[in-house]
Parts: sequence; structure tokens; C-alpha cells
Amino acid sequence: ASVRQADLMLVLDNGTLVSQGTHQELRDSCNTYREICFSQFPEERKKYETAACSFRNGNPGEVTA
Repeated sequence: ASVRQADLMLVLDNGTLVSQGTHQELRDSCNTYREICFSQFPEERKKYETAACSFRNGNPGEVTA
């Protein structure tokens, strides 16, 4: 199963729980998860950065990488 479809994931950093949520929630809010995610799914970094740039330029929309 893909992590992108998990109902709940926990993010640990040196054994300490730092965040929990779905793939999208964690990608959008947790730097630790985002870096792990982007290292495993390089195509997501481009989609995420493109969507974030569009948002900053006044074209808000949900980031759905």
C-alpha cells in the first residue's frame, strides 16, 4: 500500500513523535516528513513547489501532489 493513501501516519525524529496525520497533512505541515517524502518521491517536490508558487502569486488552490 502507498503511504499516500494511509489514514494515519506517525512521524518520529530520534524516537520522539513530532507529528501525525495523512500524507497530505504531513507534507503540508511537517518539515521532517516533507523532506523524507521529497527524497522518496522527487516528482512530488516539483508539484508541491509549483502549487506553492501559484498560491504565493495569487492563484490559491489545493496542493494535490
